[in-house]
Amino acid sequence: MCINLRREVAQNVKPPRTLFVKFPFGAPLGPADDIATHRAVIQEALTVMTSATEPGMIADSSLMWRG
Repeated sequence: MCINLRREVAQNVKPPRTLFVKFPFGAPLGPADDIATHRAVIQEALTVMTSATEPGMIADSSLMWRG
């Protein structure tokens, strides 16, 4: 499982499952002090991990940066 900020990296590396987040580089879970966003990203990643139907799947996060 990979939480990734760069879609092209995931496409080249091909981890088994990827959650693509549209957050700034270096903050894959969201702002440093935003525990609710951290939990939401991790929950989405766990959902992708358990529901992926094919190897190499890249899912887009529904979360938006609020920093």
